[in-house]
Amino acid sequence: MLPVLVMLRGPLLQDLGEWVYEARVGAWLVTTGDTSRFTVTPAPVPYLTAQALLTGLAVMLQPSLAGIAGILITITLGSLAVGTLIKEHRLPPLSAGVLLTLVVVLTSCFWNGYLGHQIGLALICAYLALPRELRTRPAIVAGVTIAGFFTHGMTWAALGVIAGAHGLVDRRLAQVAIGSLPSLGLLAWFVTSAASSSGDGELEVDGPVQLAVYKAYTLAKMGGYQNLFVNGSGDWRALMLTGAAANCAFVAAFAALAVAAIVTATRSQTWRPELLAGLILLGVALVMPPSLVEIVNPGERLLSPAAICIAVAALAGGQHRMLGRAAATAAGLGLVLTAGSVALLPTKAAAGDPDHRDPTAGQASDATDRAGVLFQHRLDQYESRVAAADASWRAKASPTEPLIFKTTNLVNVTRPDLER
Repeated sequence: MLPVLVMLRGPLLQDLGEWVYEARVGAWLVTTGDTSRFTVTPAPVPYLTAQALLTGLAVMLQPSLAGIAGILITITLGSLAVGTLIKEHRLPPLSAGVLLTLVVVLTSCFWNGYLGHQIGLALICAYLALPRELRTRPAIVAGVTIAGFFTHGMTWAALGVIAGAHGLVDRRLAQVAIGSLPSLGLLAWFVTSAASSSGDGELEVDGPVQLAVYKAYTLAKMGGYQNLFVNGSGDWRALMLTGAAANCAFVAAFAALAVAAIVTATRSQTWRPELLAGLILLGVALVMPPSLVEIVNPGERLLSPAAICIAVAALAGGQHRMLGRAAATAAGLGLVLTAGSVALLPTKAAAGDPDHRDPTAGQASDATDRAGVLFQHRLDQYESRVAAADASWRAKASPTEPLIFKTTNLVNVTRPDLER
C-alpha cells in the first residue's frame, strides 16, 4: 500500500475520501462542541467503528494523515487476524496466508475504502480463532455480535450466521440466540430511528440474465486483480483482460476447494460449522438484490466472510493442500497484476482528465465500453473532500461543506436538503 499512498498523496481509496472529511467534522465536534452545522445521530449506527477510528486520528493528525494511518491500522489488524487464524486451525501457512490475505486484507471492498467492513473481517477471523467451545458462549456471542454491528451491517449479519451455524452443529442454538439478543436490540433501535434511510441511490438490474451476469461479475471481483482508476483513466486493456482471467481462475479454484470440502464432510458425515456457515453466506450473497437500503451490491460484502469460513473448513489440519495451492496461486497472480495497476498510476494520472475527480464522474472515457471498466476503483473519487478537510484543519475553522453519506453517525444541521 505504501507506493499507492505516496503516488496518490493521500488516503484515496474510492469512498474513503468522504469518510476522511467526516472524520474532520467529527474531530471538530469533539474538540469544539460546535453543533451549528453538524451534530451526532441519537441512535447507534453500524459504521461507527471505522468512523470513530478516523475521527480519533483526526483529533491528533491532519485529516489526510489520519486517513493514511487508518488504512495502515486496518491492514495491520487484518494481517494479525489472518496469522492468528492460520495458527489456531493449523492451516498451510503459505497457501492459506496468500488466500486469506486476499479475502481479508486486500479485498475489492478494501480498494473501495470500506474500512469498517475490513475491520469486521478481522473480527470474524478473531472469532473463528477462538477455541471452539468458547464460540457459542452467550457472553462471547454478545460481545462479538455487538462489535460486529458497529463495524458494518453485513459483517453483523455474517457473524450471526457463523455463530448460528456453530450453535446448530454443537447443539447450543439457544445459547447463541440468547447471546444475539443485545445486538438485535441495537439493530431494532437503528432501523426505527431517523438514522436509517432507504436513500435514493438504488442500483437497478434489468431481468434475470443481467442479474446472473452481475452476480458472476461480483464473484469475479473476489480475485486479486483490481483496476485502479485515477483521473478517469484505468489499466491498459491487455492488463485488464489478463486480470479478469486471473480472477476467473481464482473463482474456479476456490469453487473446487469448496466442493472438495463438501465431499469430505459428506463422506465423513461430519460437517464443520465453518463450512455450513460459509455455504449459507455464499448462497445468500448470490440471491441478494443488487442493492439494499444504502448498500450497493450487499452480496459482495458477504463473499469474504463466506470465503474465510470455507477456507478454514477446507484447509484445516492441512487438508486439500493441492487445491489450496491452486487457489492461492490464482490469488497471488491477481495481486501481482494489481501491483502492476499500482505501478501505472502516474501514467494513468498523466493520461487522464482531472475533471473526472468529481464524485459523479470517474468512469471510462467511453461509457459504452463495459469491458473497459471491469473491476474499477476510482481512487480519486473524493479527492476534493480530503482537500476540504485539510483546508479546514489548516485554517482551524469549522468544515462548511455538507455531508454526503447517510450511513454515518453525523447529520447536517444547516443544510439537510443536500444530505443524500
